[in-house]
Amino acid sequence: MTSLNDRLLNAYARGAHAELVSLYSEAAECTKDIDERCFFFTQAYVFALEQGHPDKEKLYQKLAQYDRI
Repeated sequence: MTSLNDRLLNAYARGAHAELVSLYSEAAECTKDIDERCFFFTQAYVFALEQGHPDKEKLYQKLAQYDRI
């Protein structure tokens, strides 16, 4: 199985920005470190905004939960 990091790099290489929303969200859920988690949610949110992704509101709420908006 490919690691999450490898999947992120592969998505970047393919220009699969919508997929990056899901992968960064997954990365955020995998860490207990709040700063790391918020970094990953921020990355997911930026890609969601760029793509008009349906998860953009959910990601906004996640960041608001940590006072990162």
